[in-house]
Amino acid sequence: MYINLTLELLPMVDLVAMGAELIKSYGLIGYFLVVLFGSTVPIIPVEVVLLLALAIGFDPFIVWLLTTVGSTLGAFVIFYVSCGLSAAVVKKKGKTFKQAEALVNKYGSIAVFIGAFTPLPFDPIVVVAGALRMSRLMFLFATVLGRGLRFALLVWFGQAVMKLLVF
Repeated sequence: MYINLTLELLPMVDLVAMGAELIKSYGLIGYFLVVLFGSTVPIIPVEVVLLLALAIGFDPFIVWLLTTVGSTLGAFVIFYVSCGLSAAVVKKKGKTFKQAEALVNKYGSIAVFIGAFTPLPFDPIVVVAGALRMSRLMFLFATVLGRGLRFALLVWFGQAVMKLLVF
């Protein structure tokens, strides 16, 4: 079990290491690009990259702002591409997408906000919102609000933990 889990995580570790190199080489621009890529192709956990940026010593407000903007732009790319999908295609994707469809149909942009703010899988909600042709403005508003609050809490938490770790 341990060996299989480790082997499955190796590609993610490599991507995080590549992201760290990009951040070291290009600073905040590299950080923004890693967040944007990690939000468009959900392989690199943006939360890990955010904590890395705080540990490096980047300004917490700038980290929050770039993470919110990059994550929102990444989600909007997925949303926009998903506008070309039909609801029938989304239904064939499996249980997670069916649950996301039920949430978006019932709650609309509130489902997007909840997905953006909580640890729920956000990408299926984004795909469904696009396929169901949710208003772009409502999608962006809910995403910015949810992601902004989520990352503000994470920045606050990250700073608090780092203060505890400094001797």
